[in-house]
Amino acid sequence: MKLFLTSAGIVPEIINDFFKLVGKEPKNSKLIFVPTAADPEEDKQFVEKDKSGWRNWGLRSKRLPCKPKTCDRWIRNFMVPT
Repeated sequence: MKLFLTSAGIVPEIINDFFKLVGKEPKNSKLIFVPTAADPEEDKQFVEKDKSGWRNWGLRSKRLPCKPKTCDRWIRNFMVPT
């Protein structure tokens, strides 16, 4: 299992490099989305734009609704081999 963490999202300019690094096709990859990471931002339009991009690339995603002190427990529950 590989874990790729980003606070900037996966932008179109790096998508090919991202999938090369992951070593899987989008349909065989999982993405964990932490919506609370955007809490400090007033304008959250980028969140919906990012989610739209993931769907267009064929990525499957799961929403991980956690706050910083509880994220490790949530992530362990989601970290299962694909």
